[in-house]
Amino acid sequence: MQSMTSTSSHSLYSQLRESITTHAFLAAIGAEVWRRGHFDAEILRAEFDAGGHDLVITANGVTRHIQLKSMRVSGRSGSWSTSQRLADLPSGCIVVLHIDDTDLRVRRFGLFAGPPGDPLPDISNYRETKHSKGDSTGNKSVRQGRWDVPRSKFEIYEHVADLYDALFVPELLDRG
Repeated sequence: MQSMTSTSSHSLYSQLRESITTHAFLAAIGAEVWRRGHFDAEILRAEFDAGGHDLVITANGVTRHIQLKSMRVSGRSGSWSTSQRLADLPSGCIVVLHIDDTDLRVRRFGLFAGPPGDPLPDISNYRETKHSKGDSTGNKSVRQGRWDVPRSKFEIYEHVADLYDALFVPELLDRG
């Protein structure tokens, strides 16, 4: 049996890891919805993300289409591939869960988004995403309608309450 802290476990069991981290995110956001008394919230999960998103969450009168990504806290991901379809949706965003290598707890959150109610910032100026595997000559073709958003473009939040504010509380923007 593999060690609990094995780096290879993250790739070998990536679907299990994705399921666990998605549930952890939903539990954290759900608890924040509850704490704030936003009981008219809705959380919808996509069966597949052909629309560019994994979740649709409505809270505090704001609907967000969310592409959920994860990375190990010790990971070195430099960017995340994103679909133009997400950018075409109102209030689309990318949330990156920075997870502990050993126990999968979410340690912090990365967010690439416009203000609540606004679309995703323009992604067309970023590098186009290439396929991970090359053709018979080794050429990796461009994945149509996808761009790599650099890690540096993500705001980092240590607490789910702060992430919730950035996602669902437009009135905080006026407090400047």
